[in-house]
Amino acid sequence: MSGRCANHWPCRSSSGPSPPPRRDRRRRSHAATGGTLWRRSFGRSTYSTPAVVDGIVYMGSNGWHLWAVDAVTGEERWKQETGAARQSSPAVADGTVYIGSEDMSLWAVDAATGEERWRLETGGAISSTPVVADGTVYVGSTDGFLYAIHT
Repeated sequence: MSGRCANHWPCRSSSGPSPPPRRDRRRRSHAATGGTLWRRSFGRSTYSTPAVVDGIVYMGSNGWHLWAVDAVTGEERWKQETGAARQSSPAVADGTVYIGSEDMSLWAVDAATGEERWRLETGGAISSTPVVADGTVYVGSTDGFLYAIHT
């Protein structure tokens, strides 16, 4: 396209409307937004959705750990071993990270230090994301039960 049609779309000519201009998606997304701030490996694949609270990203991995990393730099703050490879997505409330695991446990971990506060064993793996409301953690287990745990 040339002239006025090069900078204005849609453009009409005697042969009909012109196609939309081609875009270099890599260049556009990288230049405008979508540039990578940082990335880090957790050693294995990850299936959980991260939780971000007060500048810390909490993430479960298939490497048997719950991780806490700095949201700005990606640097490790701490990691806590859980009892199985796959974890649910974490929930964070009142300084505690809650995460389910295939070891059939709901873990409660100190958000600042990564130290285990308590662990509740259920009759099945926990892959659902815990929800915290009004001082109670709710989580489903593959044993067919919904658990309500007072925090």
